[in-house]
Amino acid sequence: MSSNLRLQYTEARSDGIFGWILPADEPPDGEVRPLCVFVTRAYKQADGAYRPKVREGVYDCKRGAHRLHGMTEDFETFEVLGIAGHSGILLGHWGSWGSNSDGCFCLGRKIVKTDQDRDGVDGPDELVTDSRVTFAEYMQNRAGIDAFQVIVEERFPAGG
Repeated sequence: MSSNLRLQYTEARSDGIFGWILPADEPPDGEVRPLCVFVTRAYKQADGAYRPKVREGVYDCKRGAHRLHGMTEDFETFEVLGIAGHSGILLGHWGSWGSNSDGCFCLGRKIVKTDQDRDGVDGPDELVTDSRVTFAEYMQNRAGIDAFQVIVEERFPAGG
């Protein structure tokens, strides 16, 4: 079984870009089993659509020590390499809202709608739940892996 992952964007909204992280290999029975969900910050494009910094393609990911804004100590996770015009994009850290990210992927158990409109754009925002626990499980799943590839797929609904 490959250590590579597949990342599928499924929803593009002003409050975040949401989707799934899956094993790169299709399961023998064809049933999709996401490792987790994620949210990343949404960036408004000239055409009015919201898109992430990491676009469709295949990227190398490398384990390393990283520090988020406001942290006093490093933590270990994976950086997505080779993104044109960007560096320091992490495939995995904690955070529940798209605004908790500057292009990185905040991991969670599930995506839920809230009663809050944090971005003031299109009504109640969505977030990912159980982010710290999910991040810890993700890193445990990645134990012994120093590098892998992630296949990024954009599967936004029409008009999204």
